[in-house]
Amino acid sequence: SLQAQMLVRLFPAKNHRISRVVACPLGLIAASSLDDEENYLTEAWDKNTGERLFQVQGVLASNNWPVSDRLAVLQVDQQGRTKLISWDFNTKQITEVTHLEFDFKLYETSDLSPDFRLLAMTLADGTTQVFNRQSGKRLLSIGKSGDLPGRLIAFSRDSKYLLTNLDRETQLWDLESSRKILTLVSSPYGAAAGSFNPRDFTLAVAVDSGVEILDWKTGKSLDLLNGIKGATRSVEYSLDGEIVAGGGNDSQVILWDASSGKELRKLSGHA
Repeated sequence: SLQAQMLVRLFPAKNHRISRVVACPLGLIAASSLDDEENYLTEAWDKNTGERLFQVQGVLASNNWPVSDRLAVLQVDQQGRTKLISWDFNTKQITEVTHLEFDFKLYETSDLSPDFRLLAMTLADGTTQVFNRQSGKRLLSIGKSGDLPGRLIAFSRDSKYLLTNLDRETQLWDLESSRKILTLVSSPYGAAAGSFNPRDFTLAVAVDSGVEILDWKTGKSLDLLNGIKGATRSVEYSLDGEIVAGGGNDSQVILWDASSGKELRKLSGHA
């Protein structure tokens, strides 16, 4: 495909490993890569013409594109000082550079809230930190240093709730009151991924046995979607909430009907 060809020629000089790719409704694609010396590079380009519009050291701060005309990139220096760079698609300029008030050298993953207001990060020390994206002020620290680090961060579509892993537990937090609401999954590693249904109070979490559907107001398990062989690593609701997609170690993606739990299709060949 055209997108695949662009990714191939995005990093022609070195053996870069692409770590994140996001697409923008306005016709942009951005990708972050990691070279053999563990240096991150992020670029954005027009998917129709292949023109490169933006290049900066650092990694995409989000797995998605929360705001259609802005892009955010994280930079962490050798001393652990971290800044968030915001780039505006319309002006083709860096519009904001935010210095986070909390220093760290290693983090597991990060994500931006859908309203582009919050940045959440899981750190290598086992904690989850939530920042105001614009000011860099730390708003919430979850867990304690020394806990088993997790890689799960999922915001609700209204940006009011956060799903994260803390020391083998998957917890749901109310970001407005800064309090834990529920512990949803307790397993050797917690849930590997999670996604909120935009239509109701259900969420899907990736567990070893499949994709579990939960009522996140009560914590009650509603369904278990099977079919993935081995550990389930990723799960996501469609934007209309009608389909659940999940994937794992067996190199296939399964689509389920969100209402009935019926398997709709297997997409194979993703080795």
